[in-house]
Amino acid sequence: LFAADSIYVPFGKLGYLSSSFGENRGTRYHAGIDYSTEMKEGFPSIAPEDGKIVQVKVSPYAYGKVVYFEDKFGRTWVFAHQSGFSKHLDSLIRYTQKKTKKNDVSLVNPKIPAFHKGDTISYTGSSGIGNPHLHLELRFGEHLVNACHHNVLCGDTLDPLILGAAVFQGEDVALTGEEDLKNGCIEVP
Repeated sequence: LFAADSIYVPFGKLGYLSSSFGENRGTRYHAGIDYSTEMKEGFPSIAPEDGKIVQVKVSPYAYGKVVYFEDKFGRTWVFAHQSGFSKHLDSLIRYTQKKTKKNDVSLVNPKIPAFHKGDTISYTGSSGIGNPHLHLELRFGEHLVNACHHNVLCGDTLDPLILGAAVFQGEDVALTGEEDLKNGCIEVP
């Protein structure tokens, strides 16, 4: 369906979005995209390109266990709500927790080997907030961007359900409902 080198599949298998970029969350807008992991933890979150981890945080709140990965193009990928980390990173985090006697830790530019495209960075989970899923963000410097517009697989396994359509023509707006759609007032591709 797609060329392995052209589309990034965050946990190495097809998944569907459970939340989209910019989705209104009442008091804020969703900063990334969420992939369903079918209520399971432990899918490997894989490196989109060669690169390194620039920060990792462990907390029971917000993003929970989160990895900030910088690729060879200078983009930062954020993998949030993880259940665990790659071997070297996990060892360093456990060492730091033991040394500081704190569960909540933040490591900047941890001294671990670089990652190659396809290597396992961490594992999906439900740390912080929410059910098991992968929250993925893509940043160019300080700017958040929609990863779906940058060669990230954002497919959906669910058929769309069109409940209405709106047509804007100048100042006029025409709305349809589900019954209108069933009667053929709009052509569905």
